[in-house]
Amino acid sequence: MSVLDCIQSKISKELNEKIKINIRDADVKCIQPNRAPTKHKSIRKMDETNRDASQCGRGVSQFMLDDLQLAAELGKTLLERNKELEIFLKEYKCKGDEQEREIVHLRKHINAMTEVNDSRLKVYEQLEVGIQDLERANQRLIIEKNSDKKQIKTISSNNEILESRCEELSQLLNESKQALSIERRKSDRLQQELNSSMPPTDKKIGEHSDKRNVKVKNLKPAF
Repeated sequence: MSVLDCIQSKISKELNEKIKINIRDADVKCIQPNRAPTKHKSIRKMDETNRDASQCGRGVSQFMLDDLQLAAELGKTLLERNKELEIFLKEYKCKGDEQEREIVHLRKHINAMTEVNDSRLKVYEQLEVGIQDLERANQRLIIEKNSDKKQIKTISSNNEILESRCEELSQLLNESKQALSIERRKSDRLQQELNSSMPPTDKKIGEHSDKRNVKVKNLKPAF
């Protein structure tokens, strides 16, 4: 049931109740007798009865006029209420249509936001997969870095050992050269002493041996 129907039914009930009350009051007026003195005559009683009947008729006609006036006022009120309700219904319908358009717009907006959210979720999932791949690659690089550090440390220690060994060999070579030069000087002095002390024939042999020694001196040591 609409709002207009509810109001019309309420007004109709009020009108019926007022009509019933007026009819009941008119009936009471018609039924109530006029009490006469203890002694009265029949003619007077008839006159009073006729007078009461005429009064009752006038009361009923007045009641009908009142009812008609009340009905006219109620009809006018109903028409005014009806117009107001029609205006209210139009406004309510306009508001309902506007709200429906807003609801449709909001649904479209929600659908668009849902699609955007879904696309963002997919991007986030892809980013998480990429982050996991990068973390695994980072772990591999850390392992390789630690292995390279160990290799570099081993190579550095080996290099130090080789450098120390090279220094030892260089020192040994220098010592060997110095010892060889000392031995050559000793050999030269001995040869000179022998050449100075031997006879001429022996000098030739000594010269021959000197030439041989010169050849030996010219030979470089193979180090």
